[in-house]
Amino acid sequence: MNYSVRKKTLFDYDPSSRDSILYYAKKLEGRTFREVLNDFNKYYVRVPSPQKGKTEIKAIENLTADEMKASTAAYEFNGHSKGKLGSLLEVCYFGYELNSNQEADFAEAGVELKTTCLDRKKGRLQAGERLSITNLSFDSPVEEDFYKSHVWEKISRILLIQYERDRDIDALDQKIQFVNLVQLPEEDLEMIKSDYHQIIDKVKAGLAHEISEGDTMYLGACTKGAKSATNYRKQYYGSHVLAQKRNFCLKLPYMKAFTAQYVLTGKIPGFRIPNSGFTDFERFITNRVKEYVGMTSEEIGQRVQLDMDPRTKHFLHTSVLYMLGVKSNKVEEFEKAGVVVKTIHMDSTGYAKEKISLPATTFEDIAEKSWENSNLREYLSSTKFFFTVYRDNEEGDPVFQGSWFWNMPVSDLEGEVQRIWRKAKAVLMSPEGMELQPVVQKSGRIAVKNNLPGMAESRITHIRPHTSHSYHRLADGTVYATKGTPANAFVLPDGYRMMTKQCFWLDTSYILRELGLNH
Repeated sequence: MNYSVRKKTLFDYDPSSRDSILYYAKKLEGRTFREVLNDFNKYYVRVPSPQKGKTEIKAIENLTADEMKASTAAYEFNGHSKGKLGSLLEVCYFGYELNSNQEADFAEAGVELKTTCLDRKKGRLQAGERLSITNLSFDSPVEEDFYKSHVWEKISRILLIQYERDRDIDALDQKIQFVNLVQLPEEDLEMIKSDYHQIIDKVKAGLAHEISEGDTMYLGACTKGAKSATNYRKQYYGSHVLAQKRNFCLKLPYMKAFTAQYVLTGKIPGFRIPNSGFTDFERFITNRVKEYVGMTSEEIGQRVQLDMDPRTKHFLHTSVLYMLGVKSNKVEEFEKAGVVVKTIHMDSTGYAKEKISLPATTFEDIAEKSWENSNLREYLSSTKFFFTVYRDNEEGDPVFQGSWFWNMPVSDLEGEVQRIWRKAKAVLMSPEGMELQPVVQKSGRIAVKNNLPGMAESRITHIRPHTSHSYHRLADGTVYATKGTPANAFVLPDGYRMMTKQCFWLDTSYILRELGLNH
């Protein structure tokens, strides 16, 4: 690192000492980025460099008269660059020039600096984004030894700086809440190592273009930059197909769990000697429930001592958790990995009784965002599902068929799912808007049909109501709906209307085919 801009009163720490780095960094808690920037610009300015067309940072006390005349602010904050606040701290508080080196930021101490945001939800802070670690290289040989990899070098000791993100104020006025020197818990590291090998195995197979963040549990491979030609690289392995640039990252669900369990409680994990063990988590889980295959739901309930009526709606879902030895509605590893548990219930002929719902969407998300930034793409690209399947026997009793981990293939996500999303966007953005047609059902209840992509449109996904107790607000005259009030739309005093909430659904037959359970 370049410490040429260093001034004792501002950069008063030893870059080779972890304790010194942490003691100095802790002084950031409670401060805003603007305060850090202002302090730095009191002591330093930017002056023309001997190299033509370039500038350099110098301490004001060391300037010549000519340099003083030609000087400008030492650091000008670019509010549009990604990682802007982290870069500000690197230069203005820790005093080193920005670089793209793979080694840890404080190489002498083996410490990596990471700045990330927290969001406040219902009065409680939680992680607001995945934590980017380092580049995933496609155009050179991979490092097969996890403990020799750049990933391990970056996460072995992290100086984690977390600020509260308030979208209503200027970025510089965000306040730093927590500064901690952390090493990830041993039990989490085992999963991260497993994820690392799963990712590099795909790279070695020449399948980097098929990598999805949903492939893994805690450590992900997220896309980097816009989906343009400049962000693709020829693969070193296989047939050298172009693959979109990616970064290793700690996934958002993991960061949420880590923040809740350790940061907010003040119980930061201590340091330890790395364990060279290797755990296949998915195989462990599927083997754990394998002994129940062929048993009816009632027999499983008796075996796991589940005190619940087998006929209730949540029995099948709850029984899966009990099979795993979890006597609650949450599995810690699933929470950290963002694994979504779904139960598929087939009739005796092999047809699924229900479709698979995804989180409720908003028309604004579809109409105002690009596909690359949409909530649907983010969810399906980063989520791993844990499916448990039951099939009714001739007596109508659900019989457990087994369990499978699954995440959507990139080809389906960027192909058919993207097509349906874009078709929905075209409907919402068309001059005519969305068509709403009231239809009287046999029960006498009035339902409203629309021209968003329905079940007949695709073998993978479609849009239909999520629940009869939740509604979209539609502004009259917008692109979202035609003029006139449908029979079961609710007119509000301010001229808005509401219609039943819509969401994307996955076709269960598609999932069964993916799992090799074709009926």
